Formats: sequence, C-alpha cells, structure tokens
Amino acid sequence: MPDYKYISESEAGAGGVTVQTGFNADQFGDLELLGTLMQFKEMRKTFWPNIERGGSVAAPPIIYKDTLYLGACDGIFYAIDMDGDEKWRFETKAPITIAPSRWKDLIYVSSMDGNLYALHYKSGKLQWKFESTKAMWGAAVHGNRLYVACADGNLYALEAANGRQFWKFSTNATVTAPLVKDDRLYFGFQDRNLYCLGLDGRLIWKYEFPDMINTWFFGPGHYKNMLFVGCYDKNVYALDTDGSLVWKYSGTETMYVPRVWKDRIYVGSRDYNIHCLDALDGSLVWKFKTGGFLVNVELSDGKVYGCSHDNNLYCVDADTGKMIWKFKTNGFVNFATPHKGRLYFGSWDCKLYCVDEGTGRLIWDFKTSLGTPSTIAPPETGITKTAEITWTPETEDEKKKYVGGGGTGDYEINVSQYGVMDKGYASSRKKGYVK
Repeated sequence: MPDYKYISESEAGAGGVTVQTGFNADQFGDLELLGTLMQFKEMRKTFWPNIERGGSVAAPPIIYKDTLYLGACDGIFYAIDMDGDEKWRFETKAPITIAPSRWKDLIYVSSMDGNLYALHYKSGKLQWKFESTKAMWGAAVHGNRLYVACADGNLYALEAANGRQFWKFSTNATVTAPLVKDDRLYFGFQDRNLYCLGLDGRLIWKYEFPDMINTWFFGPGHYKNMLFVGCYDKNVYALDTDGSLVWKYSGTETMYVPRVWKDRIYVGSRDYNIHCLDALDGSLVWKFKTGGFLVNVELSDGKVYGCSHDNNLYCVDADTGKMIWKFKTNGFVNFATPHKGRLYFGSWDCKLYCVDEGTGRLIWDFKTSLGTPSTIAPPETGITKTAEITWTPETEDEKKKYVGGGGTGDYEINVSQYGVMDKGYASSRKKGYVK
C-alpha cells in the first residue's frame, strides 16, 4: 500500500487546525482501532457487534474433507483448499464474524445480515436459509438439529436438513451459540445470565452474573461436571452442571472464554495475559503476558495458542507457560484452528495464515477480497467532538483499485472505496463518535 497524506480538520472549536504529513494508512488504522478498543475496555462493553465491513478475518475456519471454510468481514464465505487456493465463494450482505458449523454435507454460515445460510460443502450452492431481523451469532449442531443464536435475543432450534423451526427460547438480549452436553444446552451473553435448557427448549435453570458473560462461539468451557465462564466483572466462574457456584477466580480485567485441557483451564483477558488455572479449585498456575487483548486461546498437543491484539499469535507450552514461538502479522489476531500439524488463523490485516504448529514457519497465506481492514464503530460516550479525515492516494492506480460501491450501515457511513472519507462519516454517526 502506498503512503497517504493525512489531513485532519478539527471541528471542536471555531478555529480549525489542519495538519498535513507523510503517513502510512496502515499505521493510522492500527492507532484508530486501538483507541476504539480502549473505549470499549473503559466502558466494559463488547466490540464484536460493532465490526464493520472490510477485508479483515475475525472468525476461525473449520475443516472438512481437506477444505477450509472461512467467513470474513468482507461478507464473503470462502472454501479454500489445503494449499491456500480458493475453490469457491458465497457472498452475503454483511460481515461474517462467527465460525461456521457443519452437519453432514451442509456448511452453516452465520452473517450479520440476519441470515443463517446452509451451503453445500462441495459447490457452495445455497440449500436453504433462515432469516431474522438481527445478526446471527453462530449455530451448534447436535443430532439432526441446529441450535442457532441471534442478536434478537432468541435461541432457535431448527431441523438441520431444511431449516424448519421446532422452537425458540427468548431472552432479553443477544445470545451466542450454545455448548451442547449430555442433552443440555448452555448459553448466554448480554443479559448476564447463563441458561441451561433441555433439548426441548424447556428452561432447567439459569445463573445470573454481575455483568455480561463471554460465551462467544463455543459456549462455556466444560470439564467433568463443571462449566467455566469468563465475565466482564473481571472474574472467571466455575459452576457445577446444576447451576451452583463452585469457585471464582478474580482477575484485573474482562475475562474471555475458558478452554480446557486435562485438569487445567486456559483463558485470555483484556489484561493482555493468558491465565492458566487449576480446573478443580481455580488457583493460578501461571500467566503469560502479551502486548494486547487476548480474545481467545486455542489448545493442541500440549500447546496453547494465544491470539493477541498486539498482532502476534503466540505458541506457549501448556504445562510451563514458556513461549515456544510467536508469529507476527500486520493486524489483530482473534482465533486459530489447529489441524494435522498446521495452524490456520486469520488476522485483521485481511489474510488467512497457515503456519507449521511446531515452528511457526509460514507455509502460505490467503488474501480476502478487500485489502482495507475493517473498522470498529465506537461505543456511545458523552463526548461530542467530531473530525473530518481525508485520505489522498499517491497513485491513480490505487484509486481505480477501490472504485465502486460506498459503504453504508447502521451509522449511515459514506466512505468511497478508494479512500476518501467525507464529512458525513463523522457528522452522521451517533453522538459520541471520536476520531
């Protein structure tokens, strides 16, 4: 990407200030995203629903019959062979930020456009879709049924073959895909409750937490007769499967989804650490420090993979907490998928990477359809300052590359694809947008 000239004109006071300097657009984008994330951190909110269209990869792939299936924030769902070559693609109307799921030869894609798409694994042809008015947040498969989470506050039970609805369970806020274990469904998220349902949709119990819980993508962690939940109140909770508290581990920042290996659980945090805890009593075994949020950790063959917002993926020994290797990208890393000695993970830099699990050596990378990383809409604040940003590309070739189709969304953003951001971008956003 060429260097751009950055012009910032403050509208906060009567006398505007204009600064023009040689600046790389990627560097500014990183600073802007970090600033936005710090707002979410201070306000104890989740940024995931605020991810906007761009080429970034936020979700992990799944693997079936030697094919990687991956959704990206460009709204496209990709089928990629094990050498990194595209086989087919399916386009939705909004970012895909949730991992797909599978039943037999159907791949299920959850999009922020409010649809769950069922695609044939070989051709990518649409078999059926299930529509909602809000973003879909993933589906869990059990038997011949799908349990689909939605931002409309409902968990839907669908027939896996054709999408026919059996029942829905309503809550007061966004829910995420459940953990299905021993004929029970465990799920929750924004209304601070962890719900336990039977497969018939009947409530068995619920446990209320002091703040939002993190059950993204996977539901709570599970080991023996215990469930593990990270919470925005800075704690990790262990409940028994009857909904009673067993222990609580207190951190210093929001805790994400715990992953379990042997008698230990591993959890990332907004305090930049991987926390390794004893699963039976919650005592701290070790911590490993990175330079950014750790939305997720993944486990494979005695290794912990820490996906950090300092742009690195870390490989750490699961027993000792010592780093084995790290791999640097040009954007945030959120999730990883290990498979047969390789590790597949996406980055905010608009690429999917394949590296060797043992050494971290790059094998290949795959670029999504957009080279411009996704933005994250800031949370509501009490601040009213706005600004105008204008990017001026150095070459006409770069301009032509991105011509076509502006971006519009919940905040009425109007950004031309070749890089010019007009006044409406700041002024038409909800009150509190800070550039």
